[in-house]
Amino acid sequence: MFRAMIFAMRKIYAVLFIVLMSVGIAGAAPRPGGGSGSGQPVIVASDVMRQQLIYVEPPAYPSTAKSAGTTGTVVLSVVVDATGKVASCAVVSGPATFTSAAVAAVNNWTYKPYVVNGSAVPVQTTVTVAFSLGK
Repeated sequence: MFRAMIFAMRKIYAVLFIVLMSVGIAGAAPRPGGGSGSGQPVIVASDVMRQQLIYVEPPAYPSTAKSAGTTGTVVLSVVVDATGKVASCAVVSGPATFTSAAVAAVNNWTYKPYVVNGSAVPVQTTVTVAFSLGK
């Protein structure tokens, strides 16, 4: 019974992850009600925002995870303000071991301002931070 419950929870998390990722893949078009006039962030695909990056601070690999040989991926929901600075960063998924390091690094990233109809606008996007031990 316990295994069935864990399996069901994993399915729910997988579906939630797919739904949240589809928001990031939706494209660079402003969502209804978003844009420079409303002050609401427009949703922009992660690959589009990756091209806007000016400064990327690599995350510090947690020493306990490094010594244990642990790897993982953290998915973050990020809002970038009209000047290109990260305004907020929330964990969507990922191992707790890595989440604080990922958030701390991404909070220091800088993007080129994203322009819609000639004006810089705030953006909501998804950022994936992978922690792997290079060989």
